[in-house]
Amino acid sequence: MYLTGTPEQLNWGYEILVEDPKPGTELIQASALLNTALPTEYFRNLLARYPLKMVQAYIAGRFVNLKSNRVYYEFTRDDHLDASIELSPALPCSGRTTSM
Repeated sequence: MYLTGTPEQLNWGYEILVEDPKPGTELIQASALLNTALPTEYFRNLLARYPLKMVQAYIAGRFVNLKSNRVYYEFTRDDHLDASIELSPALPCSGRTTSM
């Protein structure tokens, strides 16, 4: 039996092929970049628009958990915050919590 698809989730395919491989099973993963029927521009567009996890799943054919950290998984304080900016205590959203 052959199974084909995109490994966008850690689902039953991941369980039987990676997590707990059964005797006689074999996992072959291939990159969509090897598909010569698709134009180079197609991949340029995807690579320019897809975040890393989607590239790993939909182009590289890797099992990736796309269900967790959907919004901020690429956020890092070092890359996305400017430490030189100080918050004003007069602003209502300065990070302080208020009780009602």
